[in-house]
Amino acid sequence: MTNGNDSPSRFGRRAALLSGAALAGGATLLAARSAEAAPGGARRWERSYSGEGSSQTPGLPGTHYRPTITPDGATLEWKIVDGVKVYHLIAEEVEHTFAPGLEARCWGYNGRVHGPTIEAVEGDR
Repeated sequence: MTNGNDSPSRFGRRAALLSGAALAGGATLLAARSAEAAPGGARRWERSYSGEGSSQTPGLPGTHYRPTITPDGATLEWKIVDGVKVYHLIAEEVEHTFAPGLEARCWGYNGRVHGPTIEAVEGDR
């Protein structure tokens, strides 16, 4: 690239792109730092999410959490076997009606397309 004097330009397209990327990265880092410093700022990743540290102890079924409400759906039944929550799930072919006159064979779980809702709470085994 040349300027009006037919001499090479000192500031080319590549340098402009690299400078812009560096400025954008710096602005992003500053914005993240100020968000953490603000009262009620961004929360850090909690250790228990990645398996580090202690997790919550399992709650008693039906007493330490609010069950999920699944509109037009079903919640998968479970039982406790030796302290472990056990589910019974069967994948099978299901005739599903999407709309009147629009039916198809689909893969479903426990006789339903979309299958049942599986409820688990942190600490469950």
